[in-house]
Amino acid sequence: MPAASSSRRTLLLVLGLALAVKAALVLSLADVFFYGEELEKGTAAKAMLDGLAVPHHQLAYHYYEGGGFVASHLAAVAFLLVGPCLLAHKLVTLAWGLAIVAAGWRFARALFGAGAAALFATLLVLAPEAFQKLALIDLGIHHEALLFAFGVLGLGWRLAFGEARPRREWFALGLVTGFGLYFSYQVALAAAWVLVVLCVRRPRGVLGAGGALGLVGTLLGATPLLLMYALVGERVFDIHGAAIAGDAAAPAKSELLGAFARSVFVDASAGHLVSAWSWLVASLVAPLWLLRDGPGAAAARRGLVYAGGYLALFLAAYLGTGFVQGEVFHFFLLLRLAPLWCFATLLVAAGVARAWSGGARLRWAASALAALLLAGGAAGTLRAVRAGSPTTLGANWRTLVETKGYDYDQYFAKVLWHFDGDLAEKLDLVEGFDEPARDWLRADAAGNLWREEGRGDPAGALGRALASVAAYAPERRQSYWLGLGPTLVIACGWDAGRALSLVRQDAPPRRLVLLEALGRFGAGGHPLDAQVTREVARGADLAPAERAAYLRGLGRWLHKRFRVHPARAEAYCASLPAEVGAALLEGYRRELAWHRLPE
Repeated sequence: MPAASSSRRTLLLVLGLALAVKAALVLSLADVFFYGEELEKGTAAKAMLDGLAVPHHQLAYHYYEGGGFVASHLAAVAFLLVGPCLLAHKLVTLAWGLAIVAAGWRFARALFGAGAAALFATLLVLAPEAFQKLALIDLGIHHEALLFAFGVLGLGWRLAFGEARPRREWFALGLVTGFGLYFSYQVALAAAWVLVVLCVRRPRGVLGAGGALGLVGTLLGATPLLLMYALVGERVFDIHGAAIAGDAAAPAKSELLGAFARSVFVDASAGHLVSAWSWLVASLVAPLWLLRDGPGAAAARRGLVYAGGYLALFLAAYLGTGFVQGEVFHFFLLLRLAPLWCFATLLVAAGVARAWSGGARLRWAASALAALLLAGGAAGTLRAVRAGSPTTLGANWRTLVETKGYDYDQYFAKVLWHFDGDLAEKLDLVEGFDEPARDWLRADAAGNLWREEGRGDPAGALGRALASVAAYAPERRQSYWLGLGPTLVIACGWDAGRALSLVRQDAPPRRLVLLEALGRFGAGGHPLDAQVTREVARGADLAPAERAAYLRGLGRWLHKRFRVHPARAEAYCASLPAEVGAALLEGYRRELAWHRLPE
């Protein structure tokens, strides 16, 4: 069988494995759902499909995140295909993940050969648990940007070290670079490294027709970025207000790196410790095998310098900026390190593949190292699957296709400030969403528009909020009241008990609506079991009708706690006194219905 055909067959097998692994995580409802930004991008997609009457670019809630806006457009396409549900997001991530594996395989094959490419692609599939989960969240940022990093570096390699250098490849390099820069600013590091290599290897090309074509391609690819800059100015470079060099008030980088090292290499669970140390040792040892003398040594060292140079540049930029990650208590916090892990893995795969061509002892050591890494990835996959609900696939599928792939509350918190107009005009804009149930759509809008109103002046904040919607029809006005929980709790200095006392002074029937609003917000944040229990107990001295209203609102918090596990929510409510559990369960079921697509 020709080598090219065999290599392509290997790629197809790895892609099949990737599809199986990712599908297992999705179908078991592993922890790859309900990360806020995924649903926010889905809400932007729904706004596009619903024709919300705002300038299109304002739907991107982070202007600097071109990739995030691309993710919203892809989600909109998926919504058209399968409906605006969770499954749509996972289909986008499946397609993106397969593309990254294929691009990584092609890049590794060009630098280090078919053996290294096969192992690298397999290691991408059976990655450490955190990176497998990150690959299944539809965000359009750091992980997805790997596709453009492979594209820029791959084209740069062909131009710098390949025999043929057609002008179309210079143009393609520019095109991928320009759009990659719009997608994620981290692609600038890959582009900078390629430019350095090309200036050394092909200086005439850089200064001649090739460089000119590359520049034209870059400007064309960066058109979305240039348009966004023309529309919003320097806000396109505003990354949460962070300074590139870091905030002087932030912890020292040495302190952050120490916390990172302790959480990843010292205090993690046994399974994660084995995986973390295995990858660290492999990343240090495998490149040494690329430096060994013997057949193919020159090509291996050239690939090491090229890929390792980019890796060193990325690490230097990471350590030199204000984006250094401290303690890791959730897999999402490793997102910025996706390129570091990915290209370190490339060198590991290349080193192992080269060691296989050495003596018997070296081959055994390389095989053991590869087996350890792959076994760790497989074990992480099984842990993630078992943490979900692998025995209820039918119910899981219904959750995937029936649960909304968008969330107004989280989206409104970031995007309403982009929209033009005063409060009333923004409330009217929100009415443009095609949502049959209007109450909580309006409550989510109100809760965010008044969120920071009157900090330290709870009575005044409540009075101003109520007055601002007094002219609306009763049904619509009451919907806005349901969103006042954040206003009250924040105005009371995040003291939910104080907010509860304030609301109890209000006149009925509005008092019951405001009590439900307080329950819906709770004490803010993402609830844990102990917090839910504390909030349930908080309303113990309320009159029966008041407590029932508060508990119905608190059902929203319970839904946040058990979003993909209704049975656990039902069991929790059953463990409470009958009247308490019944009111809480009613609120939970209302919230669950709100997050389900209409039949």
